[in-house]
Amino acid sequence: MTTKLSSCKTLIDLLQFNAAHSSEATAFIIDENKYTYSWLWENVKYFASTLISKGVNKKETVLILVPNSAEFFIAFYGCILAGAIAVPVFPKAGTDRCLQLKRLCKSQHMILSATISSKRKVELLAFAKKQKIKLHWVNKSLPVSSLNSFPKISENNIAFIQYTSGSTSFPKGVPLTHKKLLINIKQNIDAMNITNKDVFVSWLPVYHDMGLILNTMVPLYTGGQFVLLAEGLHKVHSWLSAIQKFKGTIITAPDIAYQLCVKSIRNHSSYDLSSLRLALNAAEPIHIETYRLFEKAFNLKNIMIAGYGLAEATLAVTTHPVGQPPRTDKDGHVSSGKLLKNIKIKIASVKQKKEKRKIGEVLVKSPANMKGYFNKKKKYSPFDKNNYLRTGDIGYLDKKGYLYILSRKKNIIIHGGITLYPDDIEEVVRKIKNIRQAMAIGIEKPEKSGEKLYVFAEYKQPKCTSIDKCHELVIEIVQSIYEHFGLRPAKVYLLKPKALPITPNGKLRHSSLKNVYLDSPLVFRKNILVP
Repeated sequence: MTTKLSSCKTLIDLLQFNAAHSSEATAFIIDENKYTYSWLWENVKYFASTLISKGVNKKETVLILVPNSAEFFIAFYGCILAGAIAVPVFPKAGTDRCLQLKRLCKSQHMILSATISSKRKVELLAFAKKQKIKLHWVNKSLPVSSLNSFPKISENNIAFIQYTSGSTSFPKGVPLTHKKLLINIKQNIDAMNITNKDVFVSWLPVYHDMGLILNTMVPLYTGGQFVLLAEGLHKVHSWLSAIQKFKGTIITAPDIAYQLCVKSIRNHSSYDLSSLRLALNAAEPIHIETYRLFEKAFNLKNIMIAGYGLAEATLAVTTHPVGQPPRTDKDGHVSSGKLLKNIKIKIASVKQKKEKRKIGEVLVKSPANMKGYFNKKKKYSPFDKNNYLRTGDIGYLDKKGYLYILSRKKNIIIHGGITLYPDDIEEVVRKIKNIRQAMAIGIEKPEKSGEKLYVFAEYKQPKCTSIDKCHELVIEIVQSIYEHFGLRPAKVYLLKPKALPITPNGKLRHSSLKNVYLDSPLVFRKNILVP
């Protein structure tokens, strides 16, 4: 039996420790139902026993298609306790995506919630039969009888694999060991001064790294509490209500979620968010206007902090100091903060005209970095010769060690020889009245004339009141871009609300938009208001 929290070497050690020392304490709250550590541990043991009896072997990969729920944690930790490798997947993933991931991680097992719809059940039963996958069903009303011994798990065993989105490019599996996870969990705790008094309130999907590691594993380590809602960026009312009801102290979300809290709520004073001590803004470009509007709307001060991370580094790399005002540069970019403990960064310089700062690809060295992608057969390594991880993000460090992320390397637009960062353009467009969201991409036509700037902006209403007004809005977008950057976009499209592709975390998917625009013009045109 584990006797000291500091001696815990695996996630299973943490579960067992909390079940032994805080058995009746609330581990998490879902749908306003409280679940204790002892309840979780007994259900995890039972489900692990079930998996073993059904032929799940140590180090086998298991796909988990379970939404935000108590069942997810039974499935996830039950899988790990059985000695297998958990592979969380978007619960509504189509069979093509499931097949793709099955082949990549060579899985023969899939866990599903017993509460899925009959239509979905029929679909996945047919898929499993065709692909010879064993299905395992999980629910939260399990018997408590279970095995007394389980496969030995070491800190270097892979706990789970985080797959990149892969809908527009070949998905890569990031294998995260217990050791790497615990290192980054502790880095987060130190950087944000997290204690067992903190209450996390989250709608982020738990099949994704930020929702799973930061919002559930960190409080598991500290013995704190988290409140989990059904995933969904559109449910900001439920999120704000839960923060108020459960006196949430920590929330995490992408920038767009905080924007929606301001724009979607008519009476901000009806929500009391005074219990919050920090609101982490991460996972996509961060805007200083979001800080100002969110804190003003809910009568808060210096509780929002920026952060930067990536799955290959387990999760977090930098965070802004808690309680301090945001830091911006001369161009209005918001700093993602300072490095977490024992992390190093270097900038692979890219030549920039009239630019004194050393801007380039951000390279990260962290004890929480993965060793390499799962089952990656190609010789390409994501590390340089000094074992720094290539992130694919462009940014720079200022003189005081604050990191600024400017863009994804693959999203940079070279327009007429000028380097454009999509986020800079998108922020200008988003400030225009009646624009809900915007995305800028570079399109190179067959005539090889170089990349051209294409801008896609969502109108706030499903329909324009008149075509003339829509055209006026497009003209305003063109003029605003010209005034800020001295150039005009080749094309501006005004789209219906929610037409732009985003991840479940609310992150803009530039490459997906480009693919749909170029490869599926009929699908794309359904969302166009003008031209």
